[in-house]
Amino acid sequence: MRVIHWMPALAAAILIFVLSHQSSPPGAELGPDYFLHGLGYAGFGLTLVWGASSGLSLTFDGSRGLACWLGAVGYGILDEIHQSFIPLRTASAADVAADAAGAGLAILAAWYWLGRRRSRVDHDRS
Repeated sequence: MRVIHWMPALAAAILIFVLSHQSSPPGAELGPDYFLHGLGYAGFGLTLVWGASSGLSLTFDGSRGLACWLGAVGYGILDEIHQSFIPLRTASAADVAADAAGAGLAILAAWYWLGRRRSRVDHDRS
């Protein structure tokens, strides 16, 4: 795996941290909190897929998918702990659940799509 493929995940993690560090993050009025958490972590999950598959050049199997999901959930937990130190912010298990659901759905969708793509390539070669 090449380090360059992890740069989008690093950028997403930094963005999440910066938004979490604000008492009133921009965009909070765009939708329900759980929806925004799920959407944000879906994007983060996809950047983890990109890194774990080395820019989609490596096979993305279940173990890589699980590692990506656990990484996203772990970061979500750390992010909630971080938020507990920010004025007007609190830690929430519901936010972690939304993070986990968003990342999980995106990672599962990527796993399915990449598996179908690989099957078509393998089928076309035979």
